[in-house]
Amino acid sequence: MHLRQREEVQKVLRAVKKESEPTDPMSHRDSTVSIPPSMRGRLIITLPVSGCLGQGLLHAGYWRLGELHGLRYADFLECSHVGPKTVSELRDLVGRILRSEFIKPRPVRRGGVVHIPPEFRDRLLVEFAFSNRSINAFAKVGFSRMGDLHGKEWRRLYVLRGFGPPSGFELMDVISELELRANPQTNTGQCSGGY
Repeated sequence: MHLRQREEVQKVLRAVKKESEPTDPMSHRDSTVSIPPSMRGRLIITLPVSGCLGQGLLHAGYWRLGELHGLRYADFLECSHVGPKTVSELRDLVGRILRSEFIKPRPVRRGGVVHIPPEFRDRLLVEFAFSNRSINAFAKVGFSRMGDLHGKEWRRLYVLRGFGPPSGFELMDVISELELRANPQTNTGQCSGGY
């Protein structure tokens, strides 16, 4: 390869590398989180977030999107489990919210309490579509049957070690499936009750 060709190739590689580098979440240190009013009552656990972001926000005491509104992105670095990559994920999440990508909420049961239909309360947790991580989190606190979850507050489940947003989504999906099985003619597959 000639020297001129080599320089051109290196120039192109530098340009490609620069384009592929992630943007620095702290490049706009003073930018603030902006949540539309219609989404401010929405629970964070009903959104598809990573375990780091979900746990970081929950441990910092942020349960609803409205609690994030007006805060600076740089302030989230002080939360546990939150680093620059997680702040970047939060920025992306807020962008998706502003683009109205989360119109249909994931269900959370009556008053923030888990409700398991009576006919499924004696069934073992391992019979359902839970990950090993969720099963282990339940086992650590002595839960082995679906009835053990009945009546528990969602916020109490989210402080269990190993139980984060992905486990919450699994539980919501299982509850939706159980309700559909319990009332096949009247249920549409969505959990009744709001969030």
